Amino acid sequence: MTEKKKRSRNKKSIDEEKEKREILKLKNFEKKAKIMIKDFKNIRLKMEYAENDKIRVSEEKKLDELLKKRDGLVKRIIAQRKVVADLTKKVSNEDSD
Repeated sequence: MTEKKKRSRNKKSIDEEKEKREILKLKNFEKKAKIMIKDFKNIRLKMEYAENDKIRVSEEKKLDELLKKRDGLVKRIIAQRKVVADLTKKVSNEDSD
């Protein structure tokens, strides 16, 4: 086998491993998003049935913090989806060569 073929095979395997890592990162972000949705629902329920204003205010603060985290997580998920799509295209193009 020539040196050029060995290099191309190694590069393909490296790209495939990188793609797998990026997909795992995306799945991790999506899991965090699902947990955040559950937390959001729980906070909303607590706010709805809170009889005390102090409890309602503290839950509103938690809700505000959660919304800020959500915004950051959404940005990361969108960026990660782009990375995964680009890597998938790259790997599929190399496989067809």
